[in-house]
Parts: sequence; C-alpha cells; structure tokens
Amino acid sequence: MTDSRVRHPTPSTARAAGPSRRTPAALAAALALGLLAAAMAPAPAHAQADPPERLRVEGSRFVGPDGETVMLRGFSFSDPDRLDREGVWTRALFEEAREGWNANVVRLPVHPRAWRARGKDAYLALLDDGIGWAEDVGLWVILDWHTIGNPVTELFQSDGYNTTRTETLRFWKAIAERYGDRPAVAFYE
Repeated sequence: MTDSRVRHPTPSTARAAGPSRRTPAALAAALALGLLAAAMAPAPAHAQADPPERLRVEGSRFVGPDGETVMLRGFSFSDPDRLDREGVWTRALFEEAREGWNANVVRLPVHPRAWRARGKDAYLALLDDGIGWAEDVGLWVILDWHTIGNPVTELFQSDGYNTTRTETLRFWKAIAERYGDRPAVAFYE
C-alpha cells in the first residue's frame, strides 16, 4: 500500500543527471546571495560577545545603564567544583547556556564544603574561569554562597551546607575584593 503523502519524483520535478548548465552570471548571483546570507547570519556561539554592563535596581525592575528594563532569563549550574570534577566546567557550558537556552544570566552556587575542600585560591581560580567565560559570551553571573539553613543559629539542612558566620563573611570579603569591579557579577546570599 502506498502512502499518498509521499511525493515521488516525476519527470517534471526530477533533476537530470549530469553536469549543471548554469551560466557564470547565475553562479555569481548564487555566490553573492550566499555571501549576503552569511554576513547577515547570527554570530556563532564561540564568537566573542560584549560583556554585560552593570545592572541596577529601580523600584521593582532591573535596568541597564540606559534606564531600560532588563528581563533576566537563565538557570543555575551545579557547584563549579562538582562540574570541574566531572570534566564539564568549560567555556562550552556557558556557550550552550547563551546560545542553546537563550539565557542572559547564570547562577553559580558555591557550597561551603566544596570551598573548604578545594581551598580559597583554587576555588577562586575556578570562578575566574567561569566568570571570564560568562563575560566572553555576554552572560551576567550570580554568585551564591549556597547554604541552606540559618547562619545565625548555624543550623543547616546537611553537612554540605554547614558554615559559620566567620567563614561566610570571609567568603564574601574575598568575592567582593576579587569581583566587585566586574559589572557582569552579582552577589547573592
């Protein structure tokens, strides 16, 4: 039984085998159209983008330097330490967020246990890479000291989130000193 939706070539729609009989003018026109289409195509994901400019809050809106409202679209990655151990902490992750998911912001949760295990300098090196990649592709970054619990009473959901007020203050001091002048970076507790 033949499916009536399938279109089989007919003599009028099938192309003849053999060399093309296109004229040089037709080839030049096709080349010009191809070059025009390539010039108008969006830049590939690996292209360098302008880093985002600093946002500010006006009332209940995030606004850019021009005063226009900025709608944030994004998602949260896993802890950079974990992503690095899994071999996926790469620029490609940020390119996929920007181009594949149409994000303009990513959240990087820093777990206190991972911060302590890796050490401040090594962890900051991870964040340097991630923030640099984010800026390269035009993403804002939210840094999150990822504790689930109460830093005042020091009661936390599980050991991975345990921290102290002193450790929390030292973390934010290190982050502010290192990234405070980077317009693409926001801090969140």
